[in-house]
Amino acid sequence: MNNQVLIQSFLDHCQLKKHFATHTLDNYERDLIRLDSYVEQHKISFFSLDKQACRDFVVFESDAKQANKTLCRRISAYRSFWDFLQLQKCVSINPWRQIRLPKVSYVLPKIISTKRMISFLDNISIDSSLGLRNRAVCECLYGIGLRVSELVSLRLDQINFLSGECRVIGKRNKERVAIIGDVTRQILNAYVDTARVLWKKSNSKTLIINKNGQPVSVRTIQRVVKQCSIQQGINPPLTPHILRHCYASDLYKGGADISIIKELLGHEHVATTEIYTHVAMDELKETITLAHPLG
Repeated sequence: MNNQVLIQSFLDHCQLKKHFATHTLDNYERDLIRLDSYVEQHKISFFSLDKQACRDFVVFESDAKQANKTLCRRISAYRSFWDFLQLQKCVSINPWRQIRLPKVSYVLPKIISTKRMISFLDNISIDSSLGLRNRAVCECLYGIGLRVSELVSLRLDQINFLSGECRVIGKRNKERVAIIGDVTRQILNAYVDTARVLWKKSNSKTLIINKNGQPVSVRTIQRVVKQCSIQQGINPPLTPHILRHCYASDLYKGGADISIIKELLGHEHVATTEIYTHVAMDELKETITLAHPLG
């Protein structure tokens, strides 16, 4: 069995058995193809790869100016792939489990103030069907805290407009209930009743669609947020992830318990959510510096 067949079998396993997100599968595929190219150039077999060969590859990638965060993701992908090879009885050990992950610098998520965020949303024109769709996109990211991948796959039948709840299918196919606030619900209702109804086809299932009644891509969502930012002179432009960060940060600053925020965001570990406590503290320090005479 050649490497390409093994890689595809692994990706199928991750999709069907582990329910990995499309974004994760795409990254895994790119990372494994990169490793496959390396071993082919160095005339090494996947099956004979040992700890030293793995170290040599990491050094090779580091010399190619690959960021530590990227290296960590690749090593994690290779660990999972070799676990799969062990299950298939192709190898007896997983050398990638012996490779230490590089240190990743601690970077706080970027956010903007609540006042600026509300102004950004309010200034997205809803005079046209497309403008209303774009406002709905941004409302879902900030008002519900959805990931981009969750938004593009969110179906209309997953939303209960009466109760203000929606069922979100997150990473690894895990389901959670997200709460829709009154303002966001009003915008979504308007979008569904006046814009989406004009574009929908018999097979239109997702909430966010294009003029042809088809689901939008992740790239489209990113472009919508960027264009809305540029139109308002926001530089650098906002991203979908910044809107989600602001959702979490504003919840924490508003007094929400960190464990509740964890559930709303769909985080697996509370440590991932706790980063927003640091964001709030940094913003508090900045406020004191600007406002206090001894700041």
